[in-house]
Amino acid sequence: MGRKAGLIRINPKKFAPAGKPCSKELVSFLNCLALNHNNDEKCVQQRNAMYACVEAQEKV
Repeated sequence: MGRKAGLIRINPKKFAPAGKPCSKELVSFLNCLALNHNNDEKCVQQRNAMYACVEAQEKV
């Protein structure tokens, strides 16, 4: 039911984010970085989309 982290039992269902906001943008940005050998200058569009999503989540 729970996982052990040292002596503490953690219920992963309790700490899982409900909607996982910005996960699509984050995965897209990380994939772009992987394809371009961590050169973020080639991933401007994905980076901006991720930043916009994060900023929108901060306002909520």
